[in-house]
Amino acid sequence: MRVITGTAKGKKLLAPNDERVRPTTDRIKETLFNIINPYVRDAVIIDCFAGTGGIGIEALSRGARQAYFIDNHGESIKLIRRNLEIARLGEKGIVLPVDASSALTSLVNKNVKADIIFMDPPYHLNIISRLVEIISENNLLAEDGIIIAEHDNRMELKEQIGQFIKVDQRVYGTTIMSYYKEQT
Repeated sequence: MRVITGTAKGKKLLAPNDERVRPTTDRIKETLFNIINPYVRDAVIIDCFAGTGGIGIEALSRGARQAYFIDNHGESIKLIRRNLEIARLGEKGIVLPVDASSALTSLVNKNVKADIIFMDPPYHLNIISRLVEIISENNLLAEDGIIIAEHDNRMELKEQIGQFIKVDQRVYGTTIMSYYKEQT
């Protein structure tokens, strides 16, 4: 795993020793950032189920203003913090060591408006729709913001969840990236 471009370009990020975390591959990450590039500069990003922090760190490296890293696994929290240090982006990253629902509610209470919300939960949790509903109900996404959900190809997400509609979907073997924006 490495940072593809930006201020931390080429930095090698630490990965877990086990199969618990599935870091987004460089190929998928590069395609993802080609799509969301217009949203990244000066953005506030939320990286749910951050694992190693690779997506949020890539966004910070490309000019995002701030990133919130959400994960409730102890090893992941350590990896995220260490990877922020490696990329020299620690001052722009806030690690929230709680479950995603609690973290999103906490961010709402702090009046955070995210430009990009990325989520890659363990596939067996089947929680994406519920998290998008929380984001919708609490107006957590900034105007013109985007939600990206990485999920297994056996999971079909609805075309509309709350006030958000699916505007794009990309298939990469057994992985799908679904993109949601506010319905206008």
